[in-house]
Amino acid sequence: MWEDFTSRINLKKDDDGLRKQAEAFERLFSGDWCDYISATAGKSIHRARQIKPRLVPACADMEKVHHLLEEKVGAKDYATLAKATLCSISLFNRKRGGEVQRMKVEDFHRGLKCGVLTNPEMLQGLTETEKKLINHFCRIEIRGKFNRNVPVLMTAQITHSIQRIVQLRIELQPPIESPYLFASRSSKDPTEAPIVPRKDEALKAIQMEHALQNRAWKNVKDFVYKLVKKNRHK
Repeated sequence: MWEDFTSRINLKKDDDGLRKQAEAFERLFSGDWCDYISATAGKSIHRARQIKPRLVPACADMEKVHHLLEEKVGAKDYATLAKATLCSISLFNRKRGGEVQRMKVEDFHRGLKCGVLTNPEMLQGLTETEKKLINHFCRIEIRGKFNRNVPVLMTAQITHSIQRIVQLRIELQPPIESPYLFASRSSKDPTEAPIVPRKDEALKAIQMEHALQNRAWKNVKDFVYKLVKKNRHK
Protein backbone atom coordinates (compact mmCIF):
# COMPACT_ATOMS: atom_id res chain seq x y z
CA MET A 1 0.00 0.00 0.00
CA TRP A 2 1.06 3.61 -0.67
CA GLU A 3 0.82 4.66 2.98
CA ASP A 4 3.07 1.80 4.07
CA PHE A 5 5.63 2.81 1.47
CA THR A 6 5.58 6.45 2.54
CA SER A 7 5.78 5.44 6.21
CA ARG A 8 8.97 3.51 5.52
CA ILE A 9 10.42 6.50 3.68
CA ASN A 10 9.46 8.74 6.61
CA LEU A 11 11.30 6.47 9.03
CA LYS A 12 14.41 6.68 6.86
CA LYS A 13 14.33 10.45 6.24
CA ASP A 14 12.50 11.55 9.43
CA ASP A 15 10.18 13.76 7.39
CA ASP A 16 7.15 14.97 9.41
CA GLY A 17 5.42 16.41 6.37
CA LEU A 18 5.51 13.11 4.54
CA ARG A 19 4.26 11.34 7.66
CA LYS A 20 1.24 13.67 7.88
CA GLN A 21 0.45 13.06 4.21
CA ALA A 22 0.59 9.30 4.74
CA GLU A 23 -1.73 9.50 7.77
CA ALA A 24 -4.17 11.74 5.90
CA PHE A 25 -4.22 9.39 2.93
CA GLU A 26 -4.80 6.38 5.21
CA ARG A 27 -7.81 8.08 6.87
CA LEU A 28 -9.23 9.11 3.50
CA PHE A 29 -8.69 5.65 2.02
CA SER A 30 -10.27 3.87 5.01
CA GLY A 31 -13.30 6.16 5.05
CA ASP A 32 -14.09 6.05 1.34
CA TRP A 33 -13.34 2.36 0.69
CA CYS A 34 -16.72 1.01 1.80
CA ASP A 35 -18.75 3.74 0.08
CA TYR A 36 -17.01 4.06 -3.28
CA ILE A 37 -15.25 0.73 -3.88
CA SER A 38 -16.59 -2.13 -1.79
CA ALA A 39 -20.28 -1.24 -2.14
CA THR A 40 -19.96 -0.53 -5.86
CA ALA A 41 -18.13 -3.79 -6.49
CA GLY A 42 -20.78 -5.74 -4.58
CA LYS A 43 -23.59 -4.13 -6.57
CA SER A 44 -21.81 -4.83 -9.86
CA ILE A 45 -21.34 -8.52 -9.01
CA HIS A 46 -24.98 -8.87 -7.91
CA ARG A 47 -26.20 -7.11 -11.06
CA ALA A 48 -24.07 -9.35 -13.28
CA ARG A 49 -25.59 -12.44 -11.69
CA GLN A 50 -29.12 -11.12 -12.18
CA ILE A 51 -28.89 -10.48 -15.90
CA LYS A 52 -26.93 -13.65 -16.66
CA PRO A 53 -29.09 -16.46 -18.09
CA ARG A 54 -29.07 -19.87 -16.44
CA LEU A 55 -28.54 -22.83 -18.72
CA VAL A 56 -31.04 -25.65 -18.17
CA PRO A 57 -30.14 -29.13 -19.48
CA ALA A 58 -32.41 -30.60 -22.12
CA CYS A 59 -34.85 -33.35 -21.17
CA ALA A 60 -33.25 -35.70 -23.71
CA ASP A 61 -29.85 -35.28 -22.06
CA MET A 62 -31.30 -35.88 -18.60
CA GLU A 63 -33.02 -39.00 -19.89
CA LYS A 64 -29.72 -40.36 -21.24
CA VAL A 65 -28.02 -39.71 -17.91
CA HIS A 66 -30.88 -41.43 -16.09
CA HIS A 67 -30.66 -44.55 -18.27
CA LEU A 68 -26.87 -44.67 -17.87
CA LEU A 69 -27.14 -44.45 -14.09
CA GLU A 70 -29.77 -47.20 -14.03
CA GLU A 71 -27.33 -49.48 -15.83
CA LYS A 72 -24.49 -48.59 -13.47
CA VAL A 73 -26.62 -48.99 -10.34
CA GLY A 74 -27.39 -52.57 -11.33
CA ALA A 75 -23.68 -53.45 -11.42
CA LYS A 76 -22.28 -56.10 -9.07
CA ASP A 77 -18.90 -54.40 -8.75
CA TYR A 78 -18.52 -52.39 -5.53
CA ALA A 79 -16.62 -49.45 -7.06
CA THR A 80 -19.06 -49.01 -9.96
CA LEU A 81 -22.09 -49.35 -7.69
CA ALA A 82 -20.74 -46.84 -5.16
CA LYS A 83 -19.88 -44.21 -7.79
CA ALA A 84 -23.23 -44.60 -9.59
CA THR A 85 -25.20 -44.35 -6.33
CA LEU A 86 -23.19 -41.31 -5.26
CA CYS A 87 -23.89 -39.63 -8.58
CA SER A 88 -27.61 -40.51 -8.39
CA ILE A 89 -27.98 -38.96 -4.94
CA SER A 90 -26.14 -35.80 -5.97
CA LEU A 91 -28.22 -35.30 -9.11
CA PHE A 92 -31.55 -36.13 -7.49
CA ASN A 93 -31.00 -33.74 -4.55
CA ARG A 94 -28.92 -31.16 -6.46
CA LYS A 95 -26.29 -31.28 -3.72
CA ARG A 96 -22.57 -30.75 -3.84
CA GLY A 97 -20.59 -33.92 -4.28
CA GLY A 98 -18.39 -33.06 -1.31
CA GLU A 99 -21.35 -33.24 1.08
CA VAL A 100 -22.83 -36.50 -0.20
CA GLN A 101 -19.50 -38.32 -0.53
CA ARG A 102 -18.88 -37.85 3.22
CA MET A 103 -22.11 -39.57 4.19
CA LYS A 104 -21.49 -42.10 6.94
CA VAL A 105 -22.99 -45.54 7.45
CA GLU A 106 -24.46 -44.53 10.79
CA ASP A 107 -26.21 -41.57 9.13
CA PHE A 108 -27.95 -43.94 6.73
CA HIS A 109 -29.08 -46.36 9.44
CA ARG A 110 -30.23 -43.53 11.70
CA GLY A 111 -32.22 -42.03 8.83
CA LEU A 112 -33.98 -45.32 8.15
CA LYS A 113 -35.00 -45.65 11.80
CA CYS A 114 -36.27 -42.08 11.98
CA GLY A 115 -38.27 -42.55 8.78
CA VAL A 116 -40.20 -45.46 10.27
CA LEU A 117 -41.25 -43.50 13.36
CA THR A 118 -44.00 -41.30 11.93
CA ASN A 119 -46.47 -39.57 14.22
CA PRO A 120 -49.99 -40.82 13.34
CA GLU A 121 -51.50 -37.48 14.41
CA MET A 122 -49.39 -35.67 11.81
CA LEU A 123 -50.47 -38.15 9.13
CA GLN A 124 -54.11 -37.27 9.70
CA GLY A 125 -53.48 -33.68 8.56
CA LEU A 126 -51.81 -34.71 5.29
CA THR A 127 -53.40 -35.35 1.94
CA GLU A 128 -53.29 -38.70 0.20
CA THR A 129 -50.59 -37.47 -2.15
CA GLU A 130 -48.41 -36.31 0.76
CA LYS A 131 -48.87 -39.65 2.50
CA LYS A 132 -47.71 -41.49 -0.62
CA LEU A 133 -44.68 -39.23 -0.88
CA ILE A 134 -43.72 -40.02 2.72
CA ASN A 135 -43.87 -43.74 1.97
CA HIS A 136 -41.99 -43.34 -1.32
CA PHE A 137 -39.02 -41.25 -0.16
CA CYS A 138 -36.54 -41.73 2.65
CA ARG A 139 -35.11 -38.61 4.30
CA ILE A 140 -31.80 -38.54 6.14
CA GLU A 141 -29.62 -35.72 7.41
CA ILE A 142 -25.88 -35.45 6.84
CA ARG A 143 -23.23 -33.03 7.98
CA GLY A 144 -22.65 -30.12 5.62
CA LYS A 145 -20.54 -26.98 5.61
CA PHE A 146 -20.16 -25.19 8.94
CA ASN A 147 -21.65 -28.27 10.71
CA ARG A 148 -25.08 -27.61 9.25
CA ASN A 149 -27.62 -30.40 8.85
CA VAL A 150 -28.22 -31.07 5.16
CA PRO A 151 -31.40 -33.07 4.30
CA VAL A 152 -31.08 -35.72 1.61
CA LEU A 153 -34.01 -37.48 -0.08
CA MET A 154 -33.60 -40.99 -1.46
CA THR A 155 -35.93 -43.04 -3.60
CA ALA A 156 -36.59 -46.73 -3.06
CA GLN A 157 -34.07 -47.60 -5.79
CA ILE A 158 -31.34 -45.50 -4.18
CA THR A 159 -32.12 -46.97 -0.76
CA HIS A 160 -31.86 -50.49 -2.18
CA SER A 161 -28.53 -49.62 -3.82
CA ILE A 162 -27.12 -48.31 -0.54
CA GLN A 163 -28.24 -51.47 1.25
CA ARG A 164 -26.35 -53.49 -1.38
CA ILE A 165 -23.29 -51.30 -0.81
CA VAL A 166 -23.44 -51.97 2.93
CA GLN A 167 -23.71 -55.72 2.26
CA LEU A 168 -20.80 -55.69 -0.19
CA ARG A 169 -18.64 -53.82 2.31
CA ILE A 170 -19.00 -56.79 4.65
CA GLU A 171 -18.51 -59.47 2.00
CA LEU A 172 -15.33 -57.99 0.53
CA GLN A 173 -11.99 -59.43 1.58
CA PRO A 174 -10.70 -57.60 3.49
CA PRO A 175 -13.95 -55.89 4.51
CA ILE A 176 -14.19 -52.11 4.37
CA GLU A 177 -14.13 -50.68 7.88
CA SER A 178 -14.22 -46.99 7.01
CA PRO A 179 -17.09 -45.02 8.61
CA TYR A 180 -17.83 -43.36 5.26
CA LEU A 181 -20.55 -45.05 3.25
CA PHE A 182 -18.87 -44.49 -0.13
CA ALA A 183 -15.38 -45.40 1.08
CA SER A 184 -12.67 -46.51 -1.30
CA ARG A 185 -11.24 -50.01 -1.06
CA SER A 186 -7.67 -48.75 -1.17
CA SER A 187 -8.02 -46.22 1.66
CA LYS A 188 -10.37 -45.13 4.41
CA ASP A 189 -11.12 -41.85 2.66
CA PRO A 190 -14.48 -41.40 0.88
CA THR A 191 -14.76 -41.85 -2.86
CA GLU A 192 -14.39 -38.46 -4.53
CA ALA A 193 -17.35 -37.29 -6.56
CA PRO A 194 -16.04 -36.97 -10.13
CA ILE A 195 -16.51 -33.57 -11.78
CA VAL A 196 -15.33 -34.64 -15.26
CA PRO A 197 -16.02 -37.78 -17.29
CA ARG A 198 -13.39 -40.50 -17.42
CA LYS A 199 -12.13 -42.16 -20.58
CA ASP A 200 -14.92 -44.77 -20.71
CA GLU A 201 -17.66 -42.16 -20.23
CA ALA A 202 -16.11 -39.86 -22.85
CA LEU A 203 -15.86 -42.68 -25.41
CA LYS A 204 -19.48 -43.67 -24.78
CA ALA A 205 -20.58 -40.07 -25.27
CA ILE A 206 -18.71 -39.93 -28.57
CA GLN A 207 -20.48 -43.08 -29.77
CA MET A 208 -23.92 -41.83 -28.75
CA GLU A 209 -23.64 -38.30 -30.14
CA HIS A 210 -23.18 -37.85 -33.91
CA ALA A 211 -21.72 -34.34 -33.45
CA LEU A 212 -18.79 -35.79 -31.45
CA GLN A 213 -17.76 -38.49 -33.92
CA ASN A 214 -14.60 -36.69 -35.03
CA ARG A 215 -13.53 -35.62 -31.53
CA ALA A 216 -10.92 -37.30 -29.35
CA TRP A 217 -11.99 -38.40 -25.88
CA LYS A 218 -9.41 -36.08 -24.27
CA ASN A 219 -10.95 -33.09 -26.04
CA VAL A 220 -14.38 -34.01 -24.68
CA LYS A 221 -12.96 -34.39 -21.19
CA ASP A 222 -11.15 -31.05 -21.36
CA PHE A 223 -14.27 -29.28 -22.64
CA VAL A 224 -16.41 -30.61 -19.77
CA TYR A 225 -13.70 -29.75 -17.23
CA LYS A 226 -13.45 -26.15 -18.44
CA LEU A 227 -17.24 -25.83 -18.48
CA VAL A 228 -17.50 -27.08 -14.89
CA LYS A 229 -14.76 -24.73 -13.71
CA LYS A 230 -16.47 -21.83 -15.46
CA ASN A 231 -19.83 -22.55 -13.81
CA ARG A 232 -18.18 -22.83 -10.40
CA HIS A 233 -16.77 -19.32 -10.66
CA LYS A 234 -20.12 -17.76 -11.51
